[in-house]
Amino acid sequence: MSLRLLTLLTCSVFAFHCFASESEDEEDQAWQSILGFISNDTSSLNGRITIMDLEIDEQRAQQLAQALESNRSLTSLGLQNTSLEDEAFNILLPSLITRPNLTQLNLQDNSLSDESALNIFRLLIKAKSLVSLNLQHNALTDRGIGFIPEEGITGDPGTIMGAFVSGATLELIDLTGNNLSPEAFEAVADFIKHRKSLLLQAPRSRTSVDNIITPELYALLTREKVPTTREWFQDPTISKFEGERKALGNKEFIKRVRNVCLKLLALPAEVQNLLTLEGMLGLALNAPSVTQYDPVFKRTILNEEATCLLAEVLYNNNVLQDLYLQGVGLHGLTNFPLLSAALLSLSALETLELLNNNLGDAGALLISQILPGNRTLRYLGLANNKITARGMDALGDALQQNNVLETLNLTSNPMSDRGGIKLADVLRKNKSLKTILLAKTHMGNEGAIALAGVLGVHSALVELSLFGNHIQHEGLTALLNAREELEHTVDIDLHQNPLDSQDLLLFHTNQAAVHAIQSITLEEQPRQEVHAEVIRRAADEEEAELASSSDPLPAGDEEAEMEMPRVIPRSRPTQEPRNLLYRMWGWVSSASASVPPQETSMPNPALFKDPEIAKYYRILTTPQSRERLERIHGLYEALPLSIKGVLSFDTCMYLAFNDHRMKQVNLSYLELGQQGLNILWNALSSNHTLTTLKLVGLGIDALQAAQLASHVAMNGTLVELNISHNPISDRGLMPLVTALRVQNNLQALNLTGITGVTAQGLNYLIGAIKLIDLKYLILDQIPFTTESVFALKAVLEQSPPLKMLSLAQTGLKDTDGTFLAQALTTNKNLTILNLSNNKLSGHCLKTLAKSLIDHPNLRELHLEGNLISPRGLEALITLLETGRSRLCRITYSSGLLSEARERKLNELLERNHF
Repeated sequence: MSLRLLTLLTCSVFAFHCFASESEDEEDQAWQSILGFISNDTSSLNGRITIMDLEIDEQRAQQLAQALESNRSLTSLGLQNTSLEDEAFNILLPSLITRPNLTQLNLQDNSLSDESALNIFRLLIKAKSLVSLNLQHNALTDRGIGFIPEEGITGDPGTIMGAFVSGATLELIDLTGNNLSPEAFEAVADFIKHRKSLLLQAPRSRTSVDNIITPELYALLTREKVPTTREWFQDPTISKFEGERKALGNKEFIKRVRNVCLKLLALPAEVQNLLTLEGMLGLALNAPSVTQYDPVFKRTILNEEATCLLAEVLYNNNVLQDLYLQGVGLHGLTNFPLLSAALLSLSALETLELLNNNLGDAGALLISQILPGNRTLRYLGLANNKITARGMDALGDALQQNNVLETLNLTSNPMSDRGGIKLADVLRKNKSLKTILLAKTHMGNEGAIALAGVLGVHSALVELSLFGNHIQHEGLTALLNAREELEHTVDIDLHQNPLDSQDLLLFHTNQAAVHAIQSITLEEQPRQEVHAEVIRRAADEEEAELASSSDPLPAGDEEAEMEMPRVIPRSRPTQEPRNLLYRMWGWVSSASASVPPQETSMPNPALFKDPEIAKYYRILTTPQSRERLERIHGLYEALPLSIKGVLSFDTCMYLAFNDHRMKQVNLSYLELGQQGLNILWNALSSNHTLTTLKLVGLGIDALQAAQLASHVAMNGTLVELNISHNPISDRGLMPLVTALRVQNNLQALNLTGITGVTAQGLNYLIGAIKLIDLKYLILDQIPFTTESVFALKAVLEQSPPLKMLSLAQTGLKDTDGTFLAQALTTNKNLTILNLSNNKLSGHCLKTLAKSLIDHPNLRELHLEGNLISPRGLEALITLLETGRSRLCRITYSSGLLSEARERKLNELLERNHF
């Protein structure tokens, strides 16, 4: 064959077009000439190169990459109809990424598959000048572009559409002629149109990623030659964190910076505007200048990846005091569980504003884990979050164990009278709440009467808003009578209730008068301050005084009684058992105390001679050990004896303190109840050493599953999770799957017999398998529909890392088995497949046998309990006789084969053991 080289100079474009001819040597000579043009004649090429109809294999890709390195003026590159495959494109990628002025890339009529999607994603987030990308007539599928039937276009990192979102300058992407379904192609068009309009409406701010990442930082992120450490730390973006760098050390500092930058760059542009690089770095580095974080951007929603990034940088932050996350799309069953564990770890947080989200009762349950024993949070804003009375029950139980929170905003939550009654019970024990905002909470007379009944008990309350509710005359009367008996001032707002206008005016006029009288009275009674000083005397003086006289006033001495301060003397403290906390710090846990104890140092080492204290020596000398111990101890002491009998204090301690002895925890079939599960979630909230967690048959429902999801998302060591036989339902499964997508470490998941799961929840799980590096998945006893089987087929065809798949007792029929058999023809990684106790017949088995020819890894096939005939098993024997199967174990119901055929089957299986 001969080959002619045609050079076209039209429009300053050099196009190298190769025609069929006679000699391979001439083809190589032509190829070398092309490389010479690209390498040496940079000025005449004018930056625009097109190579057509010439095969570029891996070797030529390497040569082309070297030639491109010499050409710094390249602005347009076309590689049309060059048989370019994934491996060759991977070789070209580094040289394309480093082109500073590349605006057009044409890869049409090649063989790029979904495996190149991740490389294209990397190219587009790093090549900051690319405007046009042509991918017509390649082998991309729905998976590669990021289309899921249930969700539509996801824009996930690593997909073509994820690349389109991340490409700041990209304006055109052509996917015509790929293996896309009609639904995916239509979704792509809509997605691109919508995305570009978003970019136009929401231009990046001055603190966006594009403007903050400098050349030095960019070089580090793209793994090019990194400037010297000294030069890099002179970068203005980095130099402002000089104090944190010195505290962390260069290695840890660079690690955190890289993690934040790379994850932020993968997010959509409008989310980057919300979570700026500067803010994320400040949180991740515990910068003392970032004590308040308020990422307000109108109509911007945090997706799952963004929420996970925010959780990572917040985790164990010890300087942040005020956090505002209003209206960012937090949902109690999807992305908020990813954030809740991080909120629990904030040790200095004073203000938490979550206004205008969709937390619901599930979110309220997660927030309730933050409040018990918390010593810093003063303001909690939960307005307009769809929290009902059920969520208020969880918050109420937590508030009874909190004596720091001062302001609680529950405005515009449909908690009704039941929520008000619960809050009234809280105020009998909680002594710190000063402002409670309950406007537009659907509360009526019952709730108002309950709150009126505790106004005299809760002396700290100064403001109670009941604006816009359904309170009528009975509720107004109860509040009026209660307020008249108070010795302190309480502002009560009853506007916009169905009350007589004259009664309402009289109520608020009387309230203003009471305030004025009380203020005058306080000015005329300076003696109160003197008496108040008496109360602050030492405790031993008080006890001596109490011991000397149990009745200090003579009977009937009214004048002397008027001189006494209006403060009830302290009662003699009761003798508490000398438990672990008492022996260490000399006091009992303050979870229920009205005044938090003063700070003390760690216990004297001599105390560790006590056996009960000594076994906790290592974990009690870790930072913040005292606070964790108090929280766990307080919750544990409140448990019923029946739960303490099955959940030991040692287990909770070791989990909470990341003790190396607790790498595997099995609490299956224990009757923990709600209280036991609550302490388990608290113990898990900061754990990062646990590898195996088995929680079979504990009655974990949707809300509890959402709590579990928050801890799974933040745990980077968990590799095996078994939550079989729990009623978690779709509402619990979805946040758990979301957590697994961002955890990136779990390898084994057992969901046998979970109830309440529909086809929608099951398909959500199956769709996520390709995004989770699971190796072992057990879905036994979960009813499968044809739709679910088809979704599973699509995933298996893409050869995810899954090695073991168990679908026993899922109701699979022959048609379902046929779909799975088709998937196995392209699957490369599955080693164990369990289809036992279904409705598969011999006909399905024949199809399955054909699909297993040349399967490289399948070793075990479990078929017992099906409707299989001897002929079906004979098909497997025939398969093994070909020597093209690696099966070494097959289980089936007894009596299907004669002794001779069974012996033959065993011989063939035994041969494959080696």
